[in-house]
Amino acid sequence: MMTTEIINENHTEKQTYGILIQYQDNGLVNACVLGWQNCQVTAENKQEALQQLQQLLSINENNQEIVSLEVKKSQKENPWLKFAGMFKDDLLFDEMQDFITEERRKEKEKLEVEYVELTSPE
Repeated sequence: MMTTEIINENHTEKQTYGILIQYQDNGLVNACVLGWQNCQVTAENKQEALQQLQQLLSINENNQEIVSLEVKKSQKENPWLKFAGMFKDDLLFDEMQDFITEERRKEKEKLEVEYVELTSPE
């Protein structure tokens, strides 16, 4: 992406537009103003393409514009935060975790044995 400044002789203000430059295999250059669907040109080189875009923008500036809109994100509390640390003083928590780990290990072994039985040739 390249940025170029477009200056209109009728106004003293400058506006900056994001320009996408694409180099084609046939040597031509495509240039388009990002966010403006119908503002695209093809030219022999980059400079010519930018000049064409500048002309196109000065013609169209009376009936269209690009604006920035800032939207504030709502700061909702994460619903899981109320559970954070709920087991920090539970003396049985580590024991419960060990029990769960052991049960999962046993279940995995059982499934592995069943898989071997099912896939082994008879």
